[in-house]
Amino acid sequence: MQYQYEDVATELYQGDPPGFIWKALDQLYHSSFCSESHLKVTKSVNQHTHSWVSRKAGVIDAVLLYQIKNHRAVVLNELVAVSNAYIDSFSIFIFKKYHAVKIIQFKALFQQEGEWLFPHQGYVFSEDFILTLPESTDIWLKSLSKKTRSTLRSQITRCQRLGQNFSFRCIQRHEITPLLVKKILLLSRLRMQNKRKAFGMSAREEQYLILEMCERGVVYVLENEEKIIAGLLCTYCNKDLFFHIIAHDSAFDNLCAGRLCCYYSIVSAIENKYERLHFLWGRYRYKLQFGAQEKKLIKLTIFRKSFYKFRFPACYVQKLLHQLKRCLSSVKMRFMRWK
Repeated sequence: MQYQYEDVATELYQGDPPGFIWKALDQLYHSSFCSESHLKVTKSVNQHTHSWVSRKAGVIDAVLLYQIKNHRAVVLNELVAVSNAYIDSFSIFIFKKYHAVKIIQFKALFQQEGEWLFPHQGYVFSEDFILTLPESTDIWLKSLSKKTRSTLRSQITRCQRLGQNFSFRCIQRHEITPLLVKKILLLSRLRMQNKRKAFGMSAREEQYLILEMCERGVVYVLENEEKIIAGLLCTYCNKDLFFHIIAHDSAFDNLCAGRLCCYYSIVSAIENKYERLHFLWGRYRYKLQFGAQEKKLIKLTIFRKSFYKFRFPACYVQKLLHQLKRCLSSVKMRFMRWK
């Protein structure tokens, strides 16, 4: 179906998106979280999925996947930057086509300045730490602080002096097996247990990640005597690389095995011409030390009319709970540093 609003031509598709839409999503947003492999593995797309496609001069300039759930239109694109103009165009389209829809929900957008055409509520709920990769490793290393470079040299030298058989490998999609992914996940789970912390993934999320890794994954491993002592589980989309799990064997804490594996992974990503590296959520010092910049993520709700804000109080409760959680997390981190 085709629609025309002012200078924006839009198309609408229902069900499994055509191949050209998946290609456009990769090219426009570079997000592993709205790629074909992720959305199909997590069973987020089905016969009730709609694909809104915007074109200017015949060229696709925006694609938003969504589902209608009661009085809501829920957008499936996550970890993406969508300009205010496209959000406004999409909102106009939704509210004109679906008279029963009162709100539009975006679950994870990169924060940006400006206002939207319709009444809205947005709040920061998480962050992504992004490292823009230069053309060479030398340029990247020169961008780091003198202290960070010195620490890295010391850690690398220390490993070399041990005289053991340390090696680093990059394992591409066609070589990845479920067993390999499970080994890295086990390292992460055991490390969390040693620190008396809960492992952050459910069994279902683990299974989704295993399937996605076999579809569009990269695994980086640091080995000692052919045994994995540290590993990174990554997915990619276009020229962007996403770090999902970083884990290491606690027996090698004194060698900072996880940090070294991360260093070699960045070097490998630069050599393979990736453009950006996403450390994703979680404020950890090493991300900033390696040059990543924090990009805030927001949840955005667009309302058809201002008074609908009062008809959906759950939106405000969710906002308050997220803000309380972030506040408590911040206080806890400050206490741990002080302690």
